[in-house]
Amino acid sequence: MKKLIPLLILVLVANILQGQSEDSKIMHMIDASYDSKSELGYLFISRLDESPITFNQINLELLQKFNLNDDSLKGSTFKITYGTEKLYAEENNAQNSIPIKEKKIILNLEQIE
Repeated sequence: MKKLIPLLILVLVANILQGQSEDSKIMHMIDASYDSKSELGYLFISRLDESPITFNQINLELLQKFNLNDDSLKGSTFKITYGTEKLYAEENNAQNSIPIKEKKIILNLEQIE
């Protein structure tokens, strides 16, 4: 029984830490015009402040619906729902380090113009 209590505490702490990392994955929404595709991802221009925003990844199903690899959608405006994922140096883990980059992933696209 004495060996079981530390194991239960360890499982409880692991679940709490896992829940915190899931909570840090926040979804965002933005209206932006499609600009181009590059080796870094898909570049859009925010309608709010005209700042560039690069999305590193897109759902394959959305890419089939909106072919962002083609220039025909350049200048089109979309309502974009996206999530972020913090990337860390390989030798560090998320608990003890500062992220080196934030990856933006398009979760949904809705053409509005």
